[in-house]
Amino acid sequence: IEKGHYGDVSLDGLNVAALLLKPVQNVEASVGKMEGGIYVDNKANAQQQAALAALLKDKFGALFSSIRGPKPVTIHFEKLDVDKEGLADKYHLDIPDMLALEVVPFKNEAGKRSARINVPGTFVTIQYMAKAATHTYNDKEWGVTWDLSGGNGFYSPFRFVSEKKG
Repeated sequence: IEKGHYGDVSLDGLNVAALLLKPVQNVEASVGKMEGGIYVDNKANAQQQAALAALLKDKFGALFSSIRGPKPVTIHFEKLDVDKEGLADKYHLDIPDMLALEVVPFKNEAGKRSARINVPGTFVTIQYMAKAATHTYNDKEWGVTWDLSGGNGFYSPFRFVSEKKG
C-alpha cells in the first residue's frame, strides 16, 4: 500500500498478501466455496494488522468458505524498472521461507505490454499478462505448498476502496 487508510487507521507503506489456497477451475461457479489466506505486514501494529485483514475481508470475504489468518509475517514487495505509468518490468513478492514470486510482463516487439481488458470475475478493468518466473509457496502451518514457476501470471495496478466503514 503506497498510501491509504481504513477508517482512521493509516496503512501507508504497509504490505498485505492474500492467497487462494484451494484453487478452482471456474471462479464464478465456486463463489463461497474457495479457501483463502491473509498475511499481514509484521511491521504493522495490532490495529493496522486488523485493519489490513478487515479491508480484504470486506471486499472479498463472500468469495470464500473460509479464510485463514491474518498471519503476521515479513513481507517484501518490490517493483523494478518502473515506467512513467507506474508499471514495472519485474515484480518481486517475498515472504521469507514461505513465498517467492517474481512476475515478468509479456511485451510485444514494440515493447508494449500484453493485456486483458474487462475480464469477468475480477475487480480490475485491466490485467497485464506475465510469466511467473518464480512462484513457490510452502506454509507448513497451513499445510499448503506449490511450485507454479514458469506458468502464467497477471498483475494490475488498482485503487481499492472498501465498501464498509472501518
